[in-house]
Amino acid sequence: MKDQNRMFERFSSIQDTITRFPITAILLFSATITNGMSIHFYNEEQYSRLFLSLLLASALSVLGQMIFERFLQKASMRWAIYLIALIVSGCYYVVIRNTEWEQPVIIRTIVIFFIILIAILWVPVIKSSRNFNESFLAIWKGFFTSLAFSGVLYIGVVLIIQAIDLLFTNVSGDSYSHTANIIFVLLAPIYLLSYIPVYPGTHSPMISILDEEETQVSNLVPSKFLETLISYVMIPLAAVFSIILLAYIMINIMGDFWTDNLMEPMLLSYSIAVIVIYLLSSTVNNKITNMFRKIFPKLLVPIVLFQTVSSTLRIGEEGVTSGRYFVIIFGLFSTVAGIIFSFCPTQKNGLIAPILIVLSLISIIPPFDAFTVGYRNQRNRLEKTLIRNNMLEGDTIHPNSKVDEEDRNIIINSVQYLRVNNDLRRIEWLHEYEKTYNFEGTFGFAEYQYSLPDYKNINLIRNTYEPILLEGYDILLRITVNVGNNRYTLDGNMLTDSEYFFEIQGDTMDEQEIVIFQDRQNELIRFPVKDIMKQFTDTNSVDKYILSNDEMTILKENSKSVIKIIFNTISLSEWNEGIEGSIDANILIRIKDLN
Repeated sequence: MKDQNRMFERFSSIQDTITRFPITAILLFSATITNGMSIHFYNEEQYSRLFLSLLLASALSVLGQMIFERFLQKASMRWAIYLIALIVSGCYYVVIRNTEWEQPVIIRTIVIFFIILIAILWVPVIKSSRNFNESFLAIWKGFFTSLAFSGVLYIGVVLIIQAIDLLFTNVSGDSYSHTANIIFVLLAPIYLLSYIPVYPGTHSPMISILDEEETQVSNLVPSKFLETLISYVMIPLAAVFSIILLAYIMINIMGDFWTDNLMEPMLLSYSIAVIVIYLLSSTVNNKITNMFRKIFPKLLVPIVLFQTVSSTLRIGEEGVTSGRYFVIIFGLFSTVAGIIFSFCPTQKNGLIAPILIVLSLISIIPPFDAFTVGYRNQRNRLEKTLIRNNMLEGDTIHPNSKVDEEDRNIIINSVQYLRVNNDLRRIEWLHEYEKTYNFEGTFGFAEYQYSLPDYKNINLIRNTYEPILLEGYDILLRITVNVGNNRYTLDGNMLTDSEYFFEIQGDTMDEQEIVIFQDRQNELIRFPVKDIMKQFTDTNSVDKYILSNDEMTILKENSKSVIKIIFNTISLSEWNEGIEGSIDANILIRIKDLN
């Protein structure tokens, strides 16, 4: 009976959650339908932006409900907040609807969701009898409980689908995606929301939605299992990790520490782990957690300060990038958080929330956001380096093969950064490079240095969006040539169902010829393979690898026929000891009228 009562209580809680977050439930249902249409029609591009906008509206509506419960009373204000959330999400959709999924767009979106999450944690406990630690614990418990619930439910449904597929009838493979969509987009978030307590607020009647306030208190107190996990697993692991980091810093303080790129992600992970464990341990009162709260914030501050200084110094060598910007911003936040944890009571831990929100907003809003600052810095570094080496005149870049290694690295790193963030179009004197991506042709030296002597990698692909015109030719055939052991060899005997036959005759690459026969006896044409490959192997085509039909075409002609070779792919690796790879081509044949 107890288990049945618990089950009914949980389903009742979910029903009450939908009553508490009605617009959120509708938006999540809409997002599930949108994602389902994307799965059904295999058109992720069309629906993904709408799906993401609906998720944003869902998150904002949850935040709106938190604001209403904490500060407002009139029901009309609740719906006004929901309307604002829908308008903001609609504006977001308009902005990203025709925008490419570039790195800045993706990261800004992630940061927006992160800001909303922190606000959801913080808003309900502003000047409340409840504190930020309890709010954090409630979301933590809800997240992992809903994750476990959703995972078990998904596995169970998948097993049922597989049983039906094996025993009764074939089931579409999309059913697995639709199942995951319904469970993880609709059910899991609603289940998670059921764990968010109704905090004391101006609109106190909201507490009656979920019966008594006592029902909510259980979500704000760690279970025995979680208390044990925090005290005897998380904290000891953090202690060992801290000892290792401190030992490394002390040993390498005068050497590798300041230039070790591996330390950045490691210390970033360490900071996140310590802050999370600190917030969780603030809800547990025993000797281990008390000791942790006294010692670890004071360890966090110097460790993070060292890394922030190291990252700042590295800017002089590598310039500002969006990634390093976020590392430094989080380093500043971790330092401030460590100071707050060290000198303020645990009830004041919520002070870190507005600080984190403000820093996150600064990092994504121009003109001081990560991407604007990174773009300006990398453009200036590149421009100064080009001018210093007499490579930039007006909007024209002059290649220079005599640039020293340090300046080469600056040019390579800056161009790569600008290319990844799609910033090349914003710089007039890089427009020509943006058209071809021919790095060596633009700057005078190779973008990538190979360890093998005289190594050349040739990868050319025909632009398949351009059609092959057959007008004026009698037949179109396709051949594949393997390259290796100082020979060109046809893949198979290339004997076709038509009257035409191909052969490669000769012993070495320099001697080999392609011979085309009609009826296996009447020779139509022969030509050296090296002649048709010369224009591709004599140039380094590393940077420009998608070519037009004309650029990938060779014409051969004699008194009997006209042969047009249109290469689909040329993939060759050439160095001192030989050449290897493969070639795929179309051959168009026209027989001349000899009468």
